[in-house]
Amino acid sequence: MLSKCKSVLLLTDVESFANTFRKLAESIEVEVAVASEWQERYRVSDETVILGSKFLPFLNESYYTKAVLILRTDEDPFAYLKQGITRFVFDYTNENELLLSMFRTEPVILRTQSREVKELVQDYGTTLFHTDTCDFRFDKDVFFYKKQPIYLCDSQKKYLAEWLIGGHKDNRKRMILCNLRKKFGADFLVDIDRFGNQIRRIEHE
Repeated sequence: MLSKCKSVLLLTDVESFANTFRKLAESIEVEVAVASEWQERYRVSDETVILGSKFLPFLNESYYTKAVLILRTDEDPFAYLKQGITRFVFDYTNENELLLSMFRTEPVILRTQSREVKELVQDYGTTLFHTDTCDFRFDKDVFFYKKQPIYLCDSQKKYLAEWLIGGHKDNRKRMILCNLRKKFGADFLVDIDRFGNQIRRIEHE
């Protein structure tokens, strides 16, 4: 079942297309943020991000579940399906396709063992947190750090989901992070700010 987004992010450097998209969004009362530049560490707080393939290398993999890819006529969608992109605009001049890009499917039902974490992240629009060192898949209850599987208890999963996906770092629970750094190293998530954004990269040998 599809539901209309409250807000979407459009990545484009074509002003005429941005203006067309804004008018369509206004007609169905969807808020649009437009950006002509993007970096992998930037956070997507909108329900959907709509972009062309030139912007895809700059979008963090965590947000692929939110992505609607605008294809050129010479592009093969199956190549992007392998990367995890599942929604496309095949004709950017078709207003109906653009309108549909501002709708999304209902939140996925998660398979995580923690009911509390499941209820927490199912409305965030993404269940994946991905950086050079982290691959946290909250939907599958699978967590890798520095390419090694790690075990997290439910309270740690909840804390990390709230921070890394929800963008809220609860300082009252700072001991959870202290214990995680004792377990996995002092550099564990030090490049992530309190809103869940990556602020710098750490070089590892």
